[in-house]
Amino acid sequence: MPTLQADAAPIAGDERAGRWAPWWVLAYVALWPLPGIAETVLGLGAVYAAVRMIMRRLQRRPHLLTPAAWALTSILFLGYWLPQAFSAFDAIDPAASWTKAAAGLRYLPFMWLVAIAVATPQRRRLIFGGLALITALWTLDALVQALAGTSPWFWSLQQLKLAVSGHALCPAEEMALADRLSGPLGPCNLKFGQVLASLSPFLL
Repeated sequence: MPTLQADAAPIAGDERAGRWAPWWVLAYVALWPLPGIAETVLGLGAVYAAVRMIMRRLQRRPHLLTPAAWALTSILFLGYWLPQAFSAFDAIDPAASWTKAAAGLRYLPFMWLVAIAVATPQRRRLIFGGLALITALWTLDALVQALAGTSPWFWSLQQLKLAVSGHALCPAEEMALADRLSGPLGPCNLKFGQVLASLSPFLL
């Protein structure tokens, strides 16, 4: 019996180590209507994931990712990042291009974080269910906007921003120019259609 408990301990420890990952990813997606805060969550999550993985490797503790998951996320990242880095050599503004390419490195550890978030059946149920809920709420919000002309989600965020800083999330001039549904993302970020299309599989 003690042998069984000892064998199960690393697995339980690994579960505890990765249980924060789905919540971090869900928080990042839920905060997309607030790009600045969402980017902060992404950056902190990337740093935290990288530090945790390095620390566990140095301590010879169970890894948070399998070699296959680590390789897949790294290859997917390189497919996105390498063209950006290569194009910087011949860019009109090399400094800006290299700065953007360097900033893009944060996506690699965040992709590791996403892989950790879906590494077990329990975490997959949590994150897929959470994404489905976010998608359903944003879809309902867009339907209300289609009927009433205003997104309740974005209106609430706008009022909160005005109360906190005295500045609007989106200037009135740009709001007046919006020619389609913007949903929770607001009329200054007219990408709701693409976002909803990307998230819809989790709801369907």
